[in-house]
Amino acid sequence: MPESQLIEYKESWRDEYLKSICGFDESAQAARKNMAQMRKKRSLP
Repeated sequence: MPESQLIEYKESWRDEYLKSICGFDESAQAARKNMAQMRKKRSLP
């Protein structure tokens, strides 16, 4: 599989990479929760 904007291969691993991945995941989860709350507020009369 070739590299792209979504896939990047590394020759070595650093724990810093894991911190970045976890940070992106936490941001995505927070955004999903925020969107769900906004949808609930809109559906109320």
